[in-house]
Amino acid sequence: VEIEGYDNLENDSDVEGIVTWVANDYSEFSLNYRGAFFVDNATRFEDGSKMSLKQGQEVDVSSVLRNGKR
Repeated sequence: VEIEGYDNLENDSDVEGIVTWVANDYSEFSLNYRGAFFVDNATRFEDGSKMSLKQGQEVDVSSVLRNGKR
């Protein structure tokens, strides 16, 4: 079984999936056990805030690569 991560996504890529992990300080979360997304001051949430992120929640993510991180 080969599981691809999100390292090869283009900028402004959209991904949807299930939140599989959230950092205690909500600074990072993983999606579908496949890759991490970082939350910073530029992160925007349509419904709620970073503290609304919960494991098992379905989300749509639009990401950009900044300083080697998504």
